[in-house]
Amino acid sequence: MSSIEDIRDNIVQVADSKGTFNGTGFFIEIDERKYCLTCHHCIYGLDEIIVLRNTEINNKLRLEKYVAEWIKEYSDMNKDIAVLAVKDCPIEPLKNSPVALGGLQVLVWGFVGNDLYHFPKGKPVEDCYLSKIPFPFPWEGEDFKGINKWNQKPEVRLNAYQIKNKFQRGFSGSPVCYEITNQVVGMLTAKDDDYGYVIPIQTILERFEEDKSRAKLSVKVSEPHRGSDTKKILEEGKELLNKKMYDEAIQKYNEVISDTNYLTAIFYKAYALSQMGRHRDAIMWYDKALSINPKDVDSLNNKGLGLEYLGHVDEAIKWYDKALAIDPKYVIALNNKAEALDELHNYEEAIKWYDKALAIDPKYTNSLNNKGLALSHLGKYKEAIKWYDKALAIDPNYVSALNNKGWALYNLGNLEEAIKWYDKALAIDPRFIHSLNNMALCFDQLGNFDEAIKWYDKALAIDPKYAFSWNNKGWALHNLGNNKESIKFFDKAITIDPKYVTALNNKAEALDELHNYEEAIKWYDKALAIDPNNAYILSNKGSAYYKSGKTKEAIKWYDKALAIDPKRVTTLYNKGLALDKLHNYEEAIKWYDKALAIDPNNFTTLNNKGWTLYKSGKYKEAIKSYDKALSIYPYYPNALNNKNLAQQRIRKQVQKSG
Repeated sequence: MSSIEDIRDNIVQVADSKGTFNGTGFFIEIDERKYCLTCHHCIYGLDEIIVLRNTEINNKLRLEKYVAEWIKEYSDMNKDIAVLAVKDCPIEPLKNSPVALGGLQVLVWGFVGNDLYHFPKGKPVEDCYLSKIPFPFPWEGEDFKGINKWNQKPEVRLNAYQIKNKFQRGFSGSPVCYEITNQVVGMLTAKDDDYGYVIPIQTILERFEEDKSRAKLSVKVSEPHRGSDTKKILEEGKELLNKKMYDEAIQKYNEVISDTNYLTAIFYKAYALSQMGRHRDAIMWYDKALSINPKDVDSLNNKGLGLEYLGHVDEAIKWYDKALAIDPKYVIALNNKAEALDELHNYEEAIKWYDKALAIDPKYTNSLNNKGLALSHLGKYKEAIKWYDKALAIDPNYVSALNNKGWALYNLGNLEEAIKWYDKALAIDPRFIHSLNNMALCFDQLGNFDEAIKWYDKALAIDPKYAFSWNNKGWALHNLGNNKESIKFFDKAITIDPKYVTALNNKAEALDELHNYEEAIKWYDKALAIDPNNAYILSNKGSAYYKSGKTKEAIKWYDKALAIDPKRVTTLYNKGLALDKLHNYEEAIKWYDKALAIDPNNFTTLNNKGWTLYKSGKYKEAIKSYDKALSIYPYYPNALNNKNLAQQRIRKQVQKSG
């Protein structure tokens, strides 16, 4: 399967002997031979057909020139198709579908005729859809005759698909590819103010199919029966069955079952179902394709994707592995396996598989971006930014990478810079919900909760089922002290995603703030049933027990949290508080010291350690602890008051001894 980078690196400029640009061309492979395709109207006036290719050497672009030979037997002037042979051109051919199907999403990559300087490798036009059916497309001929065989322009008559989008001059001859597989399904031939027109791949291949010496079009399927009478073949098969000629009957049925068009239709029906979110139905159709061709790597890969969407991540990995067993260099499956491992929180292993994908295609932006995400999940935000930057160097408009760089900056505490990158993402896609939500988080962290709520509302206006924004809006209300109202929004998030651990915990925290400790503990338990090793929630549950007066029970839960995260400062501090409440002052001081060994400038812990020392009668040591707290926060009222009490005690001791 081709990648989007393969499409970009495949296209070439079609020019005359002086290098004057006249259109776009691209390469496909047929019968193990490579051909360059372009539109006939791009070459009919040329004295010589030249193919120009920009290559990058030492970070500099160099224009390479190749002479092309027009192949009459495969070209079709009346359908605006020119087929060229280009010797010694190292471009890897794109993979093509045997047939174009209407209604599916495509992308087009071509050259901008009036701006080759700024777009030396062309420019994509994405999010396009082929019309459901092709339309008659006439084009008047011209009275033109030159010295070369291709120097004529007869009338054009063909059935072409429409694409509703604006295309710039120079896109004629551009490859049109399905977005899910990046397989070529046609060639852009012309445009008007609102539409582009696409020659279907089956029309381009007609002259090749007429050549009886050529082999099968694709290793995926047997010889297609274009225009064959399926009903007639089935009747012939039945007749053979009646004659008990079973082997011959099976061959007849195989002619229908293994037909290229039939298999392609199955694959794209499955894809269409997956795009509609009907992943179980899609998997059923991928299975049908695989029952005919068990080695179809595209179906193996896409079945894995369907399983992953349904939450069967381990099972999905097995199907990616099956695809990779057939094609170890299948970059998309390598990337998908890495994404699945990332979803299982196996980030180190995920990075290894992203590296395998990048070893084959160093410019595969999905893997560059996703490796950054895996590093972010490991808390390596600075390293992650380097990989987002690599993806953005290739595609500056890659919205996910722009957003993810903002997320890394957010986690590094650089909120103002994070907002700038979210702004860049939203300038390209104002409806990119992740950036809207993350923008709100920045304002939340800046303490501007009202502004944060506005951004959450923008996200929810686009997707009312976006659980993250419902949860985060609830948290903003919680920060404003409106805990009763916040619970309504946590409930909305939980209704959408009953296993949303953060929302379950946040609802418990809101109930905790409302002093409804028993109910809070129930919701902490619901969160822990899903994520039993979450040290943060285990600690929160301990605090709910502590506040409800069940101090010994609280310590049990603090210990469970610390068994998972021994350096969790808040839990170390809370265990010290609980031991203090049980009058176990010596042990409490030990736990405060553990917290201070990690966070020595925590003035609250220093103050409470002082208070425990005070209650132990160690007034001078208590004053030392208060002084440390006051050196960090000179006007800390609790420490000032407590130091005064300790000093009074010392004065009384002096008076008594005197």
